[in-house]
Amino acid sequence: MSSSATPSKILEDLIQSGFPSEVRVASILAKKDWMIYPGALFKDADSDKPREIDIHAVYVDRSLADRLAANSDGNENKLISHLIIEVKKSDKPWVFFNNAQRDWPGIPANTFKSDKEDFHYSFSIYEKPQDFPVKSHRYLNAEFHKGFHVSFNDPSKNSPIYESFVKTKKAFKYFMNQYGASGYALHIFIPVVVIDGTLWSANLKQDGSVTVKQVPNLLASYGFLEKHLDENETFEEEQIFEVVALEHLENYLMLIEKDNKGIYEAWTKYNIEYSDD
Repeated sequence: MSSSATPSKILEDLIQSGFPSEVRVASILAKKDWMIYPGALFKDADSDKPREIDIHAVYVDRSLADRLAANSDGNENKLISHLIIEVKKSDKPWVFFNNAQRDWPGIPANTFKSDKEDFHYSFSIYEKPQDFPVKSHRYLNAEFHKGFHVSFNDPSKNSPIYESFVKTKKAFKYFMNQYGASGYALHIFIPVVVIDGTLWSANLKQDGSVTVKQVPNLLASYGFLEKHLDENETFEEEQIFEVVALEHLENYLMLIEKDNKGIYEAWTKYNIEYSDD
């Protein structure tokens, strides 16, 4: 062992690397019965090279399966939730501004994957709140954030927030494309950035003053340029990211499970009404 590689220095380096934070996240998910795939590989669409996302977590809910008989292909009624998670450790506060302008009223259709796209769009297009397919969801009446800032960060360095968003978005699209969906199976994909540090929401008032408050989690909307299929034209697609402080992850998972249960109920009702089987 070299003189510089002492157990205490190795431990200090390991803690700074953020790897223990990933282990904590995986442990919390496993305690909630999520299937954990750490270091999940995905192909970067820009570089065409393999990369790793910290965690791909999957939860399969079959609690309402008995409300529908399996279809002719044997597919049962189930909800498969996917969390595409990037974990960051930061000794500097992450600050997000609640200045996002939403272009859609509900849950974006690209959150879902099934062979029933009418169901997906029923969540993103509705005239009145009572038309929304579920009674409640964290996206309804929530503050959405757009701008972000890492306090006390060296301005010459790349933003870890932006890098997390880009990486998680690429992994999100890759995994969504990899999973097939047919029959009564509904997939929900949720990109998540977990910060082992403090998370802050900033509010810019009309008089130009700014207030900040520490929050356990928040919703951030960020735009990405996407290409139309078989066309050279591009368009901006808004992607929602869920940003969560690690110490509040367990409570956040309870919120996810509650909201997804409401979607599962709506999915089951939709299939009972419109099933051709």
